[in-house]
Amino acid sequence: MNKIGNISPRQAFFLILILLNGIFYLMLPRQLVNEVGSMGWLALLLGVGAAIAIIGFITGLGRRYADKSIVQYAPLILGKVLGYPISLVLLLYFAMLAVGSLRIFAEMLHSALLPETPRFVLIGSLVLLVYWVVQNGLEDIARVTEFLSPFIIILILAALLGNIQYADIGRLKPIVFTEWRKIGRGILSTVSYFGLVVTLLMLFPFIKPYERVARMGLFVVIIGGVISAVTYFSLLTTFGVEETARMAWPVLEMVRMVRISSFLERLDALFLAVWLSTAFLNASLLSFCFLEGTSQLLGYSYRKITLPVLGIFVVITLLPPGLIQVLNIYHYLEIYGFVITLGIPLLLFLVSSIKKRGEPGAEKNR
Repeated sequence: MNKIGNISPRQAFFLILILLNGIFYLMLPRQLVNEVGSMGWLALLLGVGAAIAIIGFITGLGRRYADKSIVQYAPLILGKVLGYPISLVLLLYFAMLAVGSLRIFAEMLHSALLPETPRFVLIGSLVLLVYWVVQNGLEDIARVTEFLSPFIIILILAALLGNIQYADIGRLKPIVFTEWRKIGRGILSTVSYFGLVVTLLMLFPFIKPYERVARMGLFVVIIGGVISAVTYFSLLTTFGVEETARMAWPVLEMVRMVRISSFLERLDALFLAVWLSTAFLNASLLSFCFLEGTSQLLGYSYRKITLPVLGIFVVITLLPPGLIQVLNIYHYLEIYGFVITLGIPLLLFLVSSIKKRGEPGAEKNR
């Protein structure tokens, strides 16, 4: 494997936590309210459960196939005819998520702060930062994420705690049981969202010591689930179900209402600045996963293809004409994401367990 530097379980924790509470964090509450109303807690619970199962599959595969990513061990498990196409599907999913994070960031910034600035300028500026950090390798992405994570988490907590005075439990009403079809759509959203932990399929061989990955993964999923649940209920108790469903960016609207004493208010500008960091970190990590996996398929360093690939990302990002089209694409991505994030790790884990083709003594040699 073309090594680009190892990272610690602590750094991996922050990478996944910011991925779960990054740019896609802005989308999930609105999706849940539109799909299941006040029953989103059930979809969140099942999404967290699915993510915990995914972590189990990933760590099981990682321990069995030492120092290999999914691109390298999928052909060993399923054969080249199936292994390489499945790896490619996952890599393309990473690419679409990277593109989605860039466009969602641009839409939010364009509508909330810079309406006169062309989207390609916003996206191009962010891609230049992504290019710089990705070229420096995973270790630098992890270090930047570890440094910025406390600021991002503090802002999330400030947004959630700063609106307590506006909360009204009565806005949760009416609490009615939603039909199972709609709950199923909510589950698709949450499993796809928490299924972002599949990035560990590419990151696992870089994490040292690997023995702590399972505990780290469990911890990060639970924390991400708690933050998402608190955000969801904060929005409902602040705005109500109908008002939240009508908002394009309900989390941003909630941040705008924050008043902490008389010295801290109007956090929306700071919020957008920090969320620029999350968009940058999310796009960097997802781009790295795609590029490193592609380099393993092609057999040479990903640094040779970083610039043209990111250029293609910019072009694809600009294709949807508006926010509605972006949201529609995101909806379809959720459907495929459910199959990819849950189905691929499960399939590989089951077939690997049956065939027992892991490398003998792999764990001892890590």
